[in-house]
Amino acid sequence: MGTSTIYNALVNTGVTGGQFSFSLSQAAGPVFPNTLATQPSSGSVAIQFFEDGFKLPRIHQADLTYEHEIARNTVISGSLLLSYGQRLPLVVDTNLRPATNFFSYTISGGPFDGLTYRVSWFYGCSGTSCA
Repeated sequence: MGTSTIYNALVNTGVTGGQFSFSLSQAAGPVFPNTLATQPSSGSVAIQFFEDGFKLPRIHQADLTYEHEIARNTVISGSLLLSYGQRLPLVVDTNLRPATNFFSYTISGGPFDGLTYRVSWFYGCSGTSCA
């Protein structure tokens, strides 16, 4: 999880003095580097929080390389890469409509020969989120 995600969750609390979001036309906004003199009255407030027991994702990475000269100007080498992640973020897009169509794949060969794997096909958005 990026530092900016944690920072936003801590400062965008939805309470007085928290982060507000505004859309202003170019004519109504201040010229850089000036700022707004007062807070506009038509802002939207968002409340962001971490779930109880939240733990940051943990990723372990390793790189092991072995090189050995077997003759003049001849080197043999081997490399091993390792990447292991725990508690990686799971994102659910609640703006998707429920799936009405599906794709089916039939596995050919191997220990799962003949099994059918069915995958939901999500398309479109619900409500006004895709306007």
